[in-house]
Amino acid sequence: MILKSRLSMEAHACGASAYVSGPLTASVAARAILACRALPPRVRALRVDLRGVSVCDADALTMLEVLLIEWRTERRGVTRIAYPP
Repeated sequence: MILKSRLSMEAHACGASAYVSGPLTASVAARAILACRALPPRVRALRVDLRGVSVCDADALTMLEVLLIEWRTERRGVTRIAYPP
């Protein structure tokens, strides 16, 4: 069985949400942060929803967390991660 990851984004004037489902791998984490970095500069609030993640690579999760801290610092904004149970 091959598990497929999905990343979707939604944004409004000053905030955005990223939704990840399926396995969280380094490539999915990298895609997520690239999508977040491509958001317009006025977006300063970001929520990453990982509740749909089925399998989590610890290194990928750490990479995502560190890059989100950098994103938050660069934009002087806020980030929040919704972790799976």
